[in-house]
Amino acid sequence: MKLDLKTLHEKVFDSILKGLSIHTLQSHVESFLDDWLINDIYLPSFSELRRAQHLGYYTVILSNSPSFLVERIALRLGVSDCQSTEYEVDKEGALCHISHIMDGEDKAAYMAYLLTRLGEGENHVVAFSDSYSDLPLLLCAESAVVVNPDRRLKKVALKFNWPKL
Repeated sequence: MKLDLKTLHEKVFDSILKGLSIHTLQSHVESFLDDWLINDIYLPSFSELRRAQHLGYYTVILSNSPSFLVERIALRLGVSDCQSTEYEVDKEGALCHISHIMDGEDKAAYMAYLLTRLGEGENHVVAFSDSYSDLPLLLCAESAVVVNPDRRLKKVALKFNWPKL
């Protein structure tokens, strides 16, 4: 049985993350990223990011992963901005509930906000994704690129002739 994004987040949060100290999690993120950036980052997409940064483009990570991870990834990669799923922390510093899941619709809305803020006429937007759930984002971008796409996104990419990394 395939779970929708909200249900998946809730199950993972309730069974693994709820009650954990945000400070403890953040301390583990750094060692995870030390390993991940060296061993597991997908080089074709990393190269595209670096090329865009070299050309002076505004780069953004929009992810449904939790902010305690995405913010550190964005910092390490030197991207201009990031938005992600938000977890609430109680007064003891423990994760207590999910306050917002960043889904494909939210990503498209944030991109529209950025285009307004940055000036639509001056921006060329290329959206990268691996998931069909990001279809709203991909459809509102000027260009879309799929990166190791899931089965459903692969079909859509073929239909729209989107490049694949």
